[in-house]
Amino acid sequence: MNTSVFYRAACAAFGSILLAGMAQAAPITVDITASADASVTSGNTGLNDQSSNYWRGQNTDTAYVRFNLPVDFGTALSGTTLLIHPIVAANQWMGIFGVPYANDTWTETGINYSNQPAHTLTDGSADCVGLFLGSAAANGSGYQTAAGIDSGTSYYAAEFLTFLNGAPGAGKTSVSFAFNDAYNGGTLGHFSTRESATPPILHLTYEPVPKPASLSLLALGGLAMMRRRRVA
Repeated sequence: MNTSVFYRAACAAFGSILLAGMAQAAPITVDITASADASVTSGNTGLNDQSSNYWRGQNTDTAYVRFNLPVDFGTALSGTTLLIHPIVAANQWMGIFGVPYANDTWTETGINYSNQPAHTLTDGSADCVGLFLGSAAANGSGYQTAAGIDSGTSYYAAEFLTFLNGAPGAGKTSVSFAFNDAYNGGTLGHFSTRESATPPILHLTYEPVPKPASLSLLALGGLAMMRRRRVA
């Protein structure tokens, strides 16, 4: 075989091996604790409540929670769940929304009812997904799944994963969720905040993005070996 043709074929084959290695990166599972949370209320538009162990329980409240994504986050997989810890022994039907990427600029100490991020129930796009949180506040004895897949039961898992997976493409290294009582006009349930012993958790299973430096070194090493063989 002509050495030039062989070299090009070897490069193509090596590139395929690299791509296969990238696609077959072992999934990673981590529990990410909320990095920020706060609640706001129309009863006091300047209020910023993040000092207590649970979010306020008025029907004018909205609670916001942010999670930082891993630096090598690639694609969220099945098994990813958003977990909250109810502390009120009563069922409450609530709404949960993915805060649009472009609007996700709130800070824990600066957010209030007047400047809270825009989010809508009907917008099902990747950067503003409306989810349905059922009777999560069952007994306050443990964590409840707010979104994802728990023991084979789906809680808007597809929409939830689409929202998470759209973040890197939008240049986001974190995602935020908003909880309120949009579904039935009841009261915002009491959930443990990140300051408590049972903070909100993003149980994330994902495919990592390979480190560029490692791939570059691998590629250079492989090409060097092929060049030496070509010369020989």
